[in-house]
Amino acid sequence: MSTKSDFLYCSTKVGELNQKLSQKNQYETWETAEHWLAMYEECRVEDPEYYNSKHVISVLLFAAQSERKDIAERVYTVWNRIRSLSALTELYYNWQDECLSEFFSSFCNGILALEQLSLEWVRQWQRWLTSYNLPKVAAGCAKAWCEQNKTSYSGWLTRFQIQEGSLLEQLIKRQDQINEEGQIFMEERIITNITVDYRQNGKRCKAVFENPNGITELNMPSFDPKSNVTLSDSAGQSYVISFKSFASLKLGDASALSTEERETARALLDGSNYSFIIENIHVSDDVIPNISYADATEHLLLGFPYLSEEIINGTEKGLWSHCGERVLMVSLENVPFELEEKDCSLIFTDYFCSENSQLFDPKPTAKVKRCCNSVFLCSIDSSEFNAYLPYDSTKSTLKGWFTISSISAADGTKTTYQLPISLRFNNSDFFDPKNKDLRINKNYTVSIDFGTSSTCAAISTLPTSMIEMSMDEYGKSAYSIYENPTYLMLYQWEHFSKIWNNNETQPVLRKSRTGADKGMELYKGLEAYSEELYDFGHAVKGLDITEQRCLDAIIQHLKMIPKMIEDGKTLVVRDYDNSDEVVLKCGSKGTSTFDPIEFFGYLLGKAINHPNGDKNQYYSKYMLSFPVKFTDTTRNMIRASLERGIRRSLPEPVSRLTDSKGKPLFQVIMKYSEPIACVGAACGNELVLTDEAPCVLFGVFDFGGGTADYSFGMYRRADVDTEGYEEALELFGVDGDDAFGGEILIDRITYWILTSEKNKEKVINAGIPFEKPEDELTAVGFGNLLESTIAARANIRRISEMVSRPFFEGTKAEKVQFTSDVYNEDKATQRIEYKGSASCNITDLFSIKTNAYVSLDLDIEFDELYSKLEALFIAKCQVFSQSMEQAFSTQNAIEKLNKAGISDPKSCIKIIMAGNGSRHPMVRKHLEDLFGSEEGRIFLIGESSNQIDNNRYQITPKTAVAIGALKLGRMKVYQPIDLSIIYVAFEKKSKLELVLNGDTQDNKWHRLGIVQNGEFIIYSSSHPYTENTMAWHPIPLDFEDNDEPQVCFIRRSENGRDVIAYIAVPIGCDPNTDEYDSEPSEMKLS
Repeated sequence: MSTKSDFLYCSTKVGELNQKLSQKNQYETWETAEHWLAMYEECRVEDPEYYNSKHVISVLLFAAQSERKDIAERVYTVWNRIRSLSALTELYYNWQDECLSEFFSSFCNGILALEQLSLEWVRQWQRWLTSYNLPKVAAGCAKAWCEQNKTSYSGWLTRFQIQEGSLLEQLIKRQDQINEEGQIFMEERIITNITVDYRQNGKRCKAVFENPNGITELNMPSFDPKSNVTLSDSAGQSYVISFKSFASLKLGDASALSTEERETARALLDGSNYSFIIENIHVSDDVIPNISYADATEHLLLGFPYLSEEIINGTEKGLWSHCGERVLMVSLENVPFELEEKDCSLIFTDYFCSENSQLFDPKPTAKVKRCCNSVFLCSIDSSEFNAYLPYDSTKSTLKGWFTISSISAADGTKTTYQLPISLRFNNSDFFDPKNKDLRINKNYTVSIDFGTSSTCAAISTLPTSMIEMSMDEYGKSAYSIYENPTYLMLYQWEHFSKIWNNNETQPVLRKSRTGADKGMELYKGLEAYSEELYDFGHAVKGLDITEQRCLDAIIQHLKMIPKMIEDGKTLVVRDYDNSDEVVLKCGSKGTSTFDPIEFFGYLLGKAINHPNGDKNQYYSKYMLSFPVKFTDTTRNMIRASLERGIRRSLPEPVSRLTDSKGKPLFQVIMKYSEPIACVGAACGNELVLTDEAPCVLFGVFDFGGGTADYSFGMYRRADVDTEGYEEALELFGVDGDDAFGGEILIDRITYWILTSEKNKEKVINAGIPFEKPEDELTAVGFGNLLESTIAARANIRRISEMVSRPFFEGTKAEKVQFTSDVYNEDKATQRIEYKGSASCNITDLFSIKTNAYVSLDLDIEFDELYSKLEALFIAKCQVFSQSMEQAFSTQNAIEKLNKAGISDPKSCIKIIMAGNGSRHPMVRKHLEDLFGSEEGRIFLIGESSNQIDNNRYQITPKTAVAIGALKLGRMKVYQPIDLSIIYVAFEKKSKLELVLNGDTQDNKWHRLGIVQNGEFIIYSSSHPYTENTMAWHPIPLDFEDNDEPQVCFIRRSENGRDVIAYIAVPIGCDPNTDEYDSEPSEMKLS
């Protein structure tokens, strides 16, 4: 970097120049200078960096002052070839302003002495300098040209209203007119501009007072004594004096002035106009405006805290480029005048890369919206910034001014304050694995448990740590801070969809504000930025979601949406503000369709990669877990939607980066099923290996919000030499139920209430539609009231939230009043148990009979609900036990058990309960009935004392999947076989009779019964217990109409254990022995 002393010789006399050059050992004589110039002339290197423009300027000045026109012409030719401005830019950005004037005055005086050649050269310099945003330098050239031509530079600006950016061109065009009239404007000199450069809180600020007709009177705040005051007059003259000296002059005291300041003061006081102005500029006690700012992007989108100045400008923090819209909240204090939005602007003027070299002319501007009083939201597009940043630069700082102004009604004087703003950006378009500043983390994996009721995310640090995904007050002191409810709510769909669909990068959609936030003045003014468009997580779960408009607008059970779509259901919600209908579809984008999982993935990505997160890193590897019973189609829909959302939350360059082998760094994979991931969390905690017990058998009962998932196997020590790990996980089998989860069970309880004999007639007479949950038989007599509409789902939800949820979760039903005391507190479990029977009134249920909202009195037999619930839990626990027996009966399991010396797995197996649904006491009770209740046999995951005493690292029934999936990466995992079997039954004498079970492995056709009206009804289930009819799905088998009676036969297909073949043949015909004309059909049951 060149210094001031390196260039000062450019404005000295020839003798001094020779002395400087001699000291620098460049050349001592004119002959060596000519020799140096000849070398440059012979060189044909096109790279401007090869040439030293300092040398060019030196020789040119030498030639000009020696009147060697021939040398100057040769230098001119070299300069035209290299077009290098490096020396000038170094001067401009590293010297103080007063050095520029001296340098360019001397330089241009020299070149302009060379007559017409010099004039053409000046024209070229004007074009170059203007294009590089150096108007002061261009003005210096022009001033020197004026002085050479004995013309008044002082009067030109006022007379011809010339802008400095195009000064020289205009001056040359008007040369004759200027020569004639230029002097007359020196006669009257009035102050038109007063600029104060001051510092506040360590930041450089600027106050400008200007009036083209002259400033006649002004109240000026008391600035810091060291501040510089620049007074500019109508003749173009400027005088700089310290504010302390300026105040001294006001008092008539010149004793404190330096010699230089006394000369300035004498010039100021020579004219009567100046004296008048100084007398009428009053230093008042007015306070000086102050600015503070923060990044509000994640606050608006997620409710996260603001990013302070210190964070967004910190060495280890900062923002990222290519992150779409960023929103700054600017807060002003002590503004001395009323502010209007039109009088405020934010313009960035300087951009510095990490090497502190300045980049030219970025000038990105911001859209400014007033929030309230002196608070403004400024929207900037971070994707613009990389256009000004070298590819190999990792960091940059963008600097600019937030400008406020006001015009005095008295004399038209405009007061402007320029308050500094700076933003530090990380270059997301730069990737070098060897670079220390690289913040794209390709070593850690983010594990996401996308749950029906709540979602968790963990990072593969040591120890594995959870990610806080919500700043809402709900659950702040509990483990639920890391369990984000999988809820969305749409407030304003039309505006939301325009922003979400039309912005392919990272839109800022304003999250709703609830609770204490609502009363804050700032939030009252946020409507200036955007309406409340949506909400999610704890904030939605904490609302009164029994309110009808909320019920219509809330999207819950996101995880089950792909499954319901695969089952052919159409899912519709209505936004809260306008009741606009929105169809939920995966991979869809439109004015009336919405992929809620993609948007939730976007929110997850923004929360996981929050700019104020650990080390401000972006994670590129994401791993999802999945329920055992979800089909490949459902799994792929979930993965694809979450991948699109997470990808969209990342800077675009990050999402497309590849490693040295061309493999994408950004990945979203599905690797482990949920019950397998749970085992990983238990290993080393509830499952402990010792010398006495080098292997442990386990069974996982993962009862979540939407599904139940099971896994069975052995946790053992491994052979490092042959297996590469110290521990191994042998999975013998997985199974599950995709229609048995806590959230689904709550809706089933509501279904039982509505279809009970005591309420059936009431529901029918009131015309209350409701939706049949999966795994429930169709209730008889309700006709078209059983439907899948917005109203039907809302009715189910309302009763579920008011009655069924508190009943299932063991809390008081705060939203309803029962006609009798039904509560009984169980101090051992700290649950509220319901007893007896009671009635309650449910309001705001939609009636298709009246097409209006009505109330309904419901009679509830709680003992009957407990009986049904217990029967269901007994059946599911028996299925779990049967699946376990089947898992340990496989050839692979038998070999491993024999090797470990285990003959009776059931006697020593450890049962791990996971998922928040497993907190229900009936789960443990009925598992203990099957496996025993001795200590250490059955436990809820997370109960171990081997955990770190910090919520961020704690394993709970909900966080176990996310944490466990990452822990599996540290051991050898042998994946299991799928134990899922679909059992088939048919109705015989008003009872279900099992026809295909787990032992049905033959290819034999089984007779069912007579085909009625072209169809035969069979029933399928994931367990064989026909006495529990509620868990069987009715499935119609369709046949072509036939005049002759036909009999339905069924068998398992060779295409899978969950595929059946079926056929209808004439009475008396047996497809096992007889030939028949018709071909069998097949159906996949899972």
